[in-house]
Amino acid sequence: MYIGGVILFLFATQIASGVLLLLHYQSSAEHAFESVTRIAGEYPYGDLVRGVHFWSGQLLVATLLFQLILSMLRGTFTAPRELVWVSGVLITTVAAAFAFTGSVLPWTEDAYAQARVGSQMASYVPVIGGTLLRLLRGGDEITSQTL
Repeated sequence: MYIGGVILFLFATQIASGVLLLLHYQSSAEHAFESVTRIAGEYPYGDLVRGVHFWSGQLLVATLLFQLILSMLRGTFTAPRELVWVSGVLITTVAAAFAFTGSVLPWTEDAYAQARVGSQMASYVPVIGGTLLRLLRGGDEITSQTL
């Protein structure tokens, strides 16, 4: 199967579309929503680039999960390939975290709620939960620093 090539293509698509979106995105809490609206409405093909970025991100996470499930079914997580399995789990975790942080960037009411619920879920991690919560929120509360 060509799952690795699909993952690489989706990752490259994420980088290319992310750079294009980054050119016009403003990361302040006051201007984030307006900049996303401007990207989608005013710039040529801005809505297309934003859609490609969103869907390639979703497909990337789904494809990584599919790869992990396939590896489990094939039993390729045992020696001598256990390092490949561990790296796949780490890459999938990082991609899921990027998908979560990307969903907060428009800074709408839904994004605020996602930031609140998602960061609260991180606080349930044993031992490092409190630290992880403060890291994700950029402090004790959800503010513009969270964005």
